[in-house]
This record gives sequence, structure tokens and C-alpha cells, in this order.
Amino acid sequence: GKARLMCLASDASDGAKRRAEGYVFETNVPLTVLPFLKEQISEATGRPGCSMAAFADLGLAASFAAALEEEFGADYAPLAAELAAKRDRAKARRKSAGAKKGDRRN
Repeated sequence: GKARLMCLASDASDGAKRRAEGYVFETNVPLTVLPFLKEQISEATGRPGCSMAAFADLGLAASFAAALEEEFGADYAPLAAELAAKRDRAKARRKSAGAKKGDRRN
């Protein structure tokens, strides 16, 4: 699946940063540096040595970004707003597609 948000540990290596930047450049996915160390991300994900993580679910990515903004401040506000807008547009498209699908049955 396609990533909706790419996150890097605050202490990610230069190589990890380059890989993440290369991915987001090609896919237009937002990239954010988290206020967490690799060790903390590894504990949260259960994957040792984890310096980056991606969210594939848009709703989860938007909720995570909103939580970052709430907990760590305005630095994450643009990211939270961008992902919330994408989530809302996707929700509207699904609703519209569902209505159109329903119209065909009548």
C-alpha cells in the first residue's frame, strides 16, 4: 500500500534520512521528524533499530499528526492540517461515490 505519512526518529542516521527523503520526493508523501529517539520508536513498534515508520492509513496518520500537534505544539500544526484536509477530501469522495452507486440501483 501507499504510505500517507513518513516519520523519522530525531536521531535517525544520515542514510535513513536520505532514504526517507528519496521516498517522499517520488511519492509526494509528507515527511516529519518525530520528537522521539530510535529506541523509543523501536519500543513502540516492537522492531529493533527502527528509525523510520510510515502510516498507510490516512485516518490514522491524520489522528497521529493531530496528537503530535496537541502534545508537542505548533510545529506540527501544518502537518496536522494537511493530513486532516486529505482525510476530509477522501471521506467526501467515498460519500459521493456511495451516493452515485446508490443512484444506479434506482
